[in-house]
Amino acid sequence: NGMLDAIVERTWKMPLPRRIRMYADALESFYDSARVMGLPATVSIHWLLRHRDERTCASCVYLEKHSPYSKKTLPTTPRSGATICLTNCRDRLLVRMVEGAKAQELMQASPTRGTHIRNLRKLKRLGHL
Repeated sequence: NGMLDAIVERTWKMPLPRRIRMYADALESFYDSARVMGLPATVSIHWLLRHRDERTCASCVYLEKHSPYSKKTLPTTPRSGATICLTNCRDRLLVRMVEGAKAQELMQASPTRGTHIRNLRKLKRLGHL
C-alpha cells in the first residue's frame, strides 16, 4: 500500500522499477518456503552462497556456516528479508535426500531454529554477533 500511495502522490524515493523488482524478488522467498514445507523429513538443506565477495552479507555467511539444516531447523529462505541483504540476497537453497539417521541428527541439531532466528536478528541490528 505504501508503494501505491507513493505512486499516486508522486512521493517515491527509490526508482519504481527497482522497487517493483524488490517485491518480485521477495516472492521467490515464498516459493522457497512452500517448497521447504512440501519436502519430506529426510532431506538436508544447504544454504549456498552464489558469490563470496564484498557484497556478501554477514547473515548469509552465518547461514552458510551453519548448513546443512533440516526442514524444521532452516531459519529462513533467501530474499525473505530476514538477512542483512533483505530481498537482494543472491544465495540459493540446495536440497539433498539423506538417510533417516542423518535427517534425525539434523532435526536435533544445535543451535536450534529459534537460536538461528535470534542470531540473524542480532546480525541485522548490530552487523555482528
